[in-house]
Amino acid sequence: MKKAMILGFALIASASVLSGCNNDKSLDAKADSQAMAAVNTKCPYSGQPANADIASDYKGQKVAFCCNGCKGKFDKGTDADKAAKFATAMAK
Repeated sequence: MKKAMILGFALIASASVLSGCNNDKSLDAKADSQAMAAVNTKCPYSGQPANADIASDYKGQKVAFCCNGCKGKFDKGTDADKAAKFATAMAK
């Protein structure tokens, strides 16, 4: 009887662990980032139409670019460069 109770408890405990909810914040953050709309419709570098799938996060906002080359320039830029291009993006 004692073994059966211990086994039952072990099964319940393991089922609780295996079926627990997914609280992985990195997945939530990634989903939020992808769902966030870009602040711009034109690339802040080229002025061409921006592609929302080619974007960088800047201070909690999504900045879209026309190509990966422009995105790379932004990502490698200094804070001052990024602030200036973000302002350009907001104006377009």
